[in-house]
Amino acid sequence: MRVYLSPVVAAELLRGTRSKKEFQALKQGLLALPEAPSGTAVWVRAGEIGQALKEKGIPLPLSDLATAASAELGGSRSGTRIATSKTSPRWRT
Repeated sequence: MRVYLSPVVAAELLRGTRSKKEFQALKQGLLALPEAPSGTAVWVRAGEIGQALKEKGIPLPLSDLATAASAELGGSRSGTRIATSKTSPRWRT
């Protein structure tokens, strides 16, 4: 199994720390991980996913769309579906 860090997820995790010491420790750990794709192609794909979902009445935060697009473009097989139950539509377009 390979683990990659999405820059959006890194920012969300760091923002949630409770102290400078915790921030620094987490930052060190995060910087040791390889970075998931995060270039223009990721943001274009996030926009495509977001537009497709918006047309279906399913708005999502841009941070979630970018994370999903990064996973998809990075080759993830399981991290690119937003579906938690039978009633949740898949965003795969």
